[in-house]
Amino acid sequence: MSSRNLNRIGIAPTLVDKLSNAGVIRVSDYYESSLITLMTKCQLNRDEIEDINRLIAGKVAPAPMNGLQILLRNRETASAEIAASSSSITSSNSGNVVSQSSFCVSTGSEGLDALLGGGLPRVGITEVVGLPGMGKLYFSRLYVYTLLLT
Repeated sequence: MSSRNLNRIGIAPTLVDKLSNAGVIRVSDYYESSLITLMTKCQLNRDEIEDINRLIAGKVAPAPMNGLQILLRNRETASAEIAASSSSITSSNSGNVVSQSSFCVSTGSEGLDALLGGGLPRVGITEVVGLPGMGKLYFSRLYVYTLLLT
């Protein structure tokens, strides 16, 4: 929960006054209050509560992301980590520079690995989506099999 004061989020001063008169000063206080409390003690109507929820969500909560956005964000992070470390990381045994593939796990398919830049990222969540019968389960099993072999 956020400890930010409600008056710093952009809520109308009249609504902030209603809330603070009932002891609701921070975002955490607001979320700990029941709907009945907000309507009776704070004398807020349903529209005012919905407006406050939208304002708090816009300022405090992270924006929702779909699977593709998460993948792209993880790829950017992984690419930055690879760029920062590839010049200085070497294998202690052979002196070889660590390649991008060490930050990725092979999918078991060379073509898909090439499209993904070496495979799936080692860290993060990977979402496999598609219509029924498109091979999601087959791909998942192949991926797990590949992991077990490596």
